[in-house]
Amino acid sequence: MTAQSNDAMDKYWVYSDEYKLRKKGAGRGIHRSDVICSTVGHMADAGQSLEYGKNYEGYWNGEMFVKQVRNIQTPFHNARRLAEKIIPTFERVHGAGYQALFLIDNSQGHSAYAQDSLLTSRMNVNPGGKQALMRNGWYIRNSDGTRIEHPMVFPPNHPQFPNEAKGIKVVLTKRGWSLVHFLAKIHCELNFIEFFWGKVKKYLQDNCDGAFETLKNNIPIALQSVQLSTIRLWEHQMHRWMDTYRSGLGTKDAQFQVRTFSSTQYKSHRCVPETLARIFD
Repeated sequence: MTAQSNDAMDKYWVYSDEYKLRKKGAGRGIHRSDVICSTVGHMADAGQSLEYGKNYEGYWNGEMFVKQVRNIQTPFHNARRLAEKIIPTFERVHGAGYQALFLIDNSQGHSAYAQDSLLTSRMNVNPGGKQALMRNGWYIRNSDGTRIEHPMVFPPNHPQFPNEAKGIKVVLTKRGWSLVHFLAKIHCELNFIEFFWGKVKKYLQDNCDGAFETLKNNIPIALQSVQLSTIRLWEHQMHRWMDTYRSGLGTKDAQFQVRTFSSTQYKSHRCVPETLARIFD
């Protein structure tokens, strides 16, 4: 998610002879990479902020996301370092013996990197195929602080994929994270974190005064303002959409099917209900 200091509401209540002066441009902005969980809600310690821009902390890319997920502490632009993030936070919050299902949004990093850079955007989900041969990755084991090397390419004597890239699924499975799904592009109804971002941005717009410091102070409050019960409702709605698509329905019919589970039903006498309108289509 990106949020700008001048991103305020589009409409205001003012007297007929008055106008609200708005600043030109979007203003300075912050990029957020966050995680929500239907068990505990927003996982604040797993998130990462970036004051984006050429003259600030650069721009978010795939390398930063890899470090955020795998808890690699390596300096990058502006000498910033990533401490414990997604996987360590999940382990700390849920305890031992649990396995996470990651639903990762489609987001492309940009900038140029070395051929063997650790970039998820250059990896396939499965082993082999056309993907980059990356250098070894590593992480710090939380129990004793030992640095653990992790090869990103299968050895020459591998029976099925000799000297080929392992792919994202194998790499995460090696650390015990075997359940990984990359969400489809465009279909925001299958990605309930988009609803989370919408609610967060609504809070930021309602409390915007055009100052960058206000934006920085409001972002943690906005992130924590989304209730766990609301996140679970979004997740349930996502499963409704998945069920309708699995049954073979198209987008329009799937939308009507999902709405049958809504608690908001037609009550107005001034318009034709959609269910009735479909009969005449």
